[in-house]
Amino acid sequence: MPPEDVIKLVLLALVVGLAVPLLVQFMLTLRSAQRAFDGTSRRLDRTLEKLDGTLDEVHRAAGNFAGGSSSAQTLSGAAVALIPAVIAAVKSLRAETVAKHGEVAANETPEQKKKENHNERSAA
Repeated sequence: MPPEDVIKLVLLALVVGLAVPLLVQFMLTLRSAQRAFDGTSRRLDRTLEKLDGTLDEVHRAAGNFAGGSSSAQTLSGAAVALIPAVIAAVKSLRAETVAKHGEVAANETPEQKKKENHNERSAA
C-alpha cells in the first residue's frame, strides 16, 4: 500500500473518530431540548386555555359595563375573572423556576436565598 493511501486512511479514521462522538452528543442534546420544549408546550397550552376563558369572562364583563350595568358589579366581575389567570401565570412561572433552579421556600425571597447561600459558603 502506497504511503499516500496510508495517510488518507489515517486522516479518514481521525475524522470519523472525531465526528461520531460529536454527532452522538449533538443528537442527545437535541433530544433533551425537544423533551423540554414538549413539557413547556403542554403547560403553555393549558395556561393559554385558562387565559382564553378568563378573557372571555372579561369581555362579557366589559360588555355589561358598556350596556349600562353597575360599574362596581362589572369591576368586581372583571377582578374575579382575572384571578384564575393570575394564579395560573404564577404557578407556571413557579414551576419553571423550580425546574431550573430547584425548590425555593414559599416565604423566602430571592435576596434572602442569595444571602443564605453566601453565609453557608462563608461558614464552610
